[in-house]
Amino acid sequence: MVDEVHKYVYDLKVNPKFHKYLIGINGVNVKKIRYLTNTRIIFPPETDSTNENITIVGKKENVNKAKAKFEVMITDIDNVIKEHVKINEKYHGTLMVIQKECLHKSLR
Repeated sequence: MVDEVHKYVYDLKVNPKFHKYLIGINGVNVKKIRYLTNTRIIFPPETDSTNENITIVGKKENVNKAKAKFEVMITDIDNVIKEHVKINEKYHGTLMVIQKECLHKSLR
């Protein structure tokens, strides 16, 4: 018999375009939230681009913690500003080299 205390379910409505960022690369973000809050978190399949519901299951207080963590992430994602800058093609190679150098330095 499942303990009723552990069966609290909450559907968090989030724009589907944010789902992949909330999940993270190889699920790192969602795994961390699951671990920290001891909840079960269910995202709709990637093929369902209209389903906004992220289902969180667990003890009520844990579900609320997970919800709060997602809400902080959603606010951060929503605040990202995208800018497009046209760069002459003759500089593309140089930029790629600089980007790779920066990446290598950050991985050390």
